[in-house]
Amino acid sequence: MSAFALALAMQAAALPALRGRVVPPYPSGWESRSGVCVPEGEDVCARAVATLDRDGHAQAVLAEAKAGMAGAEARWRITDLAAVPAPQAGQTLALGTCERDGRADPGIVALVDGSGRASETHWPAVRWALRLDRASGRFVALDPGEVRCLNEGYGL
Repeated sequence: MSAFALALAMQAAALPALRGRVVPPYPSGWESRSGVCVPEGEDVCARAVATLDRDGHAQAVLAEAKAGMAGAEARWRITDLAAVPAPQAGQTLALGTCERDGRADPGIVALVDGSGRASETHWPAVRWALRLDRASGRFVALDPGEVRCLNEGYGL
């Protein structure tokens, strides 16, 4: 097992057991600070990919299926979760803005490298990329070399 895979496995072991749970609320000390709807058929937000954050940093990504509403707040059933590798200098987590082989897919999440690329419209995925498989509700690993994500700060 590579050092990268070992570090990711150790990080995953420290995550709360959320698969099958309806959120929010999240376990104490955890929150979700970012997410994106993933369409399925006519339902533009049947599924979602969201971050699971602690101390202001994404520790994991969540695959979610719509579970209803509680007043004005959406509820989500967690169908999968995956630890996010610690970003290296210049790297950031992208979700909802990625494409694979030129096809946009809001179910892709990846670490991207924007170092020295402020003038580029897209940034390449590096080290790690996942895609939400709509049929199973689980994340599947992608070759980061096949993924690029929108530079959301382009032109600013």
